[in-house]
Amino acid sequence: MHKSFTLVELIVVIAIIAILAAIITPNAFRAIEKAKISRLTQDIETLKAAAMAYYADVGLWPPDVCPAEDPGFMTWDAYQTRCCGQDYDKLPPNYAQIIQDNWNGPYLEKFPRYNPWGGSYDWEWWPGGSWGLPPGCYVSARPKYNSIQFAGSCGYVGNPQDTDIPDPIEVKLQQEGIDGHHPAGVDVPSNHVIMCITKF
Repeated sequence: MHKSFTLVELIVVIAIIAILAAIITPNAFRAIEKAKISRLTQDIETLKAAAMAYYADVGLWPPDVCPAEDPGFMTWDAYQTRCCGQDYDKLPPNYAQIIQDNWNGPYLEKFPRYNPWGGSYDWEWWPGGSWGLPPGCYVSARPKYNSIQFAGSCGYVGNPQDTDIPDPIEVKLQQEGIDGHHPAGVDVPSNHVIMCITKF
């Protein structure tokens, strides 16, 4: 006589597996999102340290460059990859020579091209302020649509695996003071996470 599971036993086992999955799955997703937030803050701290070292040597902040591009932490002539030349008229006329003469890097091993959700990081040098923020240097974590928007421009190819930064995560970043861009008020997602490096 062969022993086998009865239908009732199979249903009980399936029910137990379903209950365990319902308990474990949300916790797993929360752990993944926490890890992404940790990586985001770590990336920003790394970029901030590089920017401070750059400024200490050069006496200027790295100018604006294309999304996902190194602003000058790894090579002195990175400013040549600038996109649209934003605010370059506010630099000293001989800024290229100043950078070349005083740059003592590299200040960073590798510029992080992609944020934890797959969109790009973008170095923002805003001497006149922007997006309702005061003058300063910022790093924006661009969401999916902004990354794709720049695909093919400035030599940047969008990441096909990127996703939008989830609204609850952006609200959490606002509440913790990491995301400085919330023109509609805190707790309102803006689809654009902007983190301050320094204010002028």
